Amino acid sequence: RDRSPSRGLGDVYKRQVSRCFNTGTLSNGSHTTAVEIGLRFNTDGTPITSTITMLSSSGGSQASASAVFETARRAIIRCGARGYDIENLSGNDQVIISFDPGRINQSQDIVVK
Repeated sequence: RDRSPSRGLGDVYKRQVSRCFNTGTLSNGSHTTAVEIGLRFNTDGTPITSTITMLSSSGGSQASASAVFETARRAIIRCGARGYDIENLSGNDQVIISFDPGRINQSQDIVVK
């Protein structure tokens, strides 16, 4: 079931995750690679790290996709260590976030399934 993000999820991404998404560590080729990541959250808003997976990638090599995924994964974990301020998410809701280093300061695609 697709539905729009829970209250504040897009804002959470922009305020919290994007500041931890360090694109400076990526190679030039990785800046043209976008990845789609799926994950779930605990009821306290912390990410369930074992559920963070790369669902797809586009625009680059497998190596650059892996580099962007690992950078995004670290950002999700680091910024979510104390929990994200999100409501109405259960452990059964999969959140899908598109990470695109070339658009990091712009709106990112976020879907809750």
